[in-house]
Amino acid sequence: MLRAFPLTWSLERAQNEEAGTLLDRAIAIEPDYPLALSLLAWCHLQRAGYRWTETPAASREEGLRLAQKGAALSGDDPMVLAVLGAAHSFARDYDVADMHLA
Repeated sequence: MLRAFPLTWSLERAQNEEAGTLLDRAIAIEPDYPLALSLLAWCHLQRAGYRWTETPAASREEGLRLAQKGAALSGDDPMVLAVLGAAHSFARDYDVADMHLA
């Protein structure tokens, strides 16, 4: 998880993919880890936003799913809620995004 954290915020595709691999491993060990789920959601959202995937709509949907799961498990973690807000923004659900980002 610690190795994945800085990679998650990179604007480089290779680092995004490495972060995703590390986060998948963390989630395999602890499936209900809210921050890992949220960071993996962010990786999917970046892939969609930067067109690093052949299926951006599927990446957006997976990002939203992971962000919602992370938020349901975390309660009020600000980073988890920020990712959830971003995921709703990517889904063009701006009112819900605003609620989580406010």
